[in-house]
Amino acid sequence: MNEQPCVLVVDNDDALRLVIRRTLQSAGYRIAEAAGGRQAYREIGRQRVDLVITDIIMPDTEGIELILHL
Repeated sequence: MNEQPCVLVVDNDDALRLVIRRTLQSAGYRIAEAAGGRQAYREIGRQRVDLVITDIIMPDTEGIELILHL
């Protein structure tokens, strides 16, 4: 069975996450979402993620910090 690649979209802007999610889903990707870095860490711990798209400036954890952690 060929599982869809999973993209984790991390952004505190709900509307932007929605646009990105719809665009990537229409291209055949499975989407995980997080409104901030702490939530992203939890998502990464729960499932396999193939790609992360992240905002750089977020209230709880900077995107750069998240990238360096990964």
